[in-house]
Amino acid sequence: MIQAIILGVFGLIAIYIAISQFENLKQIHKVGILLFSILLFVLFGYIEVKNEEHQSNIAKLQLKFNSGKTVVCRDINVSNSDFLLTSNSFIAKKESENYGLIVPLTDCFGGK
Repeated sequence: MIQAIILGVFGLIAIYIAISQFENLKQIHKVGILLFSILLFVLFGYIEVKNEEHQSNIAKLQLKFNSGKTVVCRDINVSNSDFLLTSNSFIAKKESENYGLIVPLTDCFGGK
């Protein structure tokens, strides 16, 4: 996260230096370009933070499941005795009463 902020600051400085070299641009256009760049960097930062949160939630969920604990997904109790864990979902084992059921990991975030 800190690295992204530092990179963003250096990126904004580079953009500022680059647009200051264009003498034929009016000051208002330079400010507009800089504000638009700041908006983009903030948007990208927000997306990155949300992605990190999502990945953290998935990692916690997988750790809980692999530790033998029950995970609640859409009112379904998911445990490693009845389900298999794939990269993005739980799949009910053949001998399980839920056989054929596929539960996406994202359905489990409410039942941490």
